[in-house]
Amino acid sequence: MIIVIDEQILISLGAELKHYAPGNIIFSNNSFCKYYFQIKKGTVKLCNTGEDGKELVHGFPFEGHCFGESYLFTDLAYAMDAVSLEHAEILILEKNSLLQYLVINPTLILKINQYTAERLHFRYLISSFLIVRLQTNLDIFQ
Repeated sequence: MIIVIDEQILISLGAELKHYAPGNIIFSNNSFCKYYFQIKKGTVKLCNTGEDGKELVHGFPFEGHCFGESYLFTDLAYAMDAVSLEHAEILILEKNSLLQYLVINPTLILKINQYTAERLHFRYLISSFLIVRLQTNLDIFQ
């Protein structure tokens, strides 16, 4: 099982364990990153919802995974929503507390970057299948 940051480290830095019911919004599109989120139990959906109600799902992180972590290193607003899919327990650590810890423990930055890079790689692989499917559907209309 993946655990991005050891839970004891997060707790020692002041992380709180928060509980979310199914459908609870953890963070919203266009809000700004204030926390590091790591799932202790449950599954989260990362998505965008169009005006027509259709969803584009970016992922389903689950136990041991973190999410939204790339926004810790920018001043950009989230470009997606994070919603609990089931009863979830999530360790939440203030952004500044984690960033201060990373300054004195830079190897952890490498671990977070590796985790993020592996997720991006998976998305790129999946996207290549979507492109083929999209092209096939477009060919039907020509």
